[in-house]
Amino acid sequence: MTQWQSGWDVNTASGTDYAAMVECMESGIVRVLNTIEAAGQRDNTLVKFLYDHGGRHLVDSRTFFHGFGTVWEGRIRVPLILRWPGLALADTTIDQPAIAMDVCATILEASHLAQGHIDATDSLCLRPFLDGTSSVEEHAFFWRTDYPNFLPQRAVGQGDFKYLQDGQTQFLFNLSNDPGERENLLGRYPDLVNQLRSAHAAWAATMPE
Repeated sequence: MTQWQSGWDVNTASGTDYAAMVECMESGIVRVLNTIEAAGQRDNTLVKFLYDHGGRHLVDSRTFFHGFGTVWEGRIRVPLILRWPGLALADTTIDQPAIAMDVCATILEASHLAQGHIDATDSLCLRPFLDGTSSVEEHAFFWRTDYPNFLPQRAVGQGDFKYLQDGQTQFLFNLSNDPGERENLLGRYPDLVNQLRSAHAAWAATMPE
């Protein structure tokens, strides 16, 4: 625990260090939940657990490929756990794909601040999926990276398919049967590739450099 409290270098950290981090995180989560319970706010409080990026060498992300700092599934597939006892169905796994901005829209809804704000977030409120009143909705997702000393990456996912550009190499994957991104379908669906590539270009044009 001392190493976590004082900071540590992830490049030299061990599995023991990672386990200590997880234990510390679990203790903090318990404190938060107990505080909410003691305040009598359990049933009307939305609690979220969201990891912001995939793991590095200390975790096993199989079957997903790559990890931290990329737009491959090993980086962008992360846990999202929501607890909202007064609304959300308990012990339920929801197949609706989501992104961090969707959590923002859901928080606005939970705070009764949704009116006139959710549209500005370019996101989808997850509340109808949490209470079981809505089924899976197709939702496009866009990613890009531009890190110094690394090749730029671009990706767009829509439905089962994901178009990805890693440096100068392009890929198309069907994530419904290939979540590990091993079979490149780029040559089989040229129209879909052009559609997804154009959609990413249109999205990128609205984003700051």
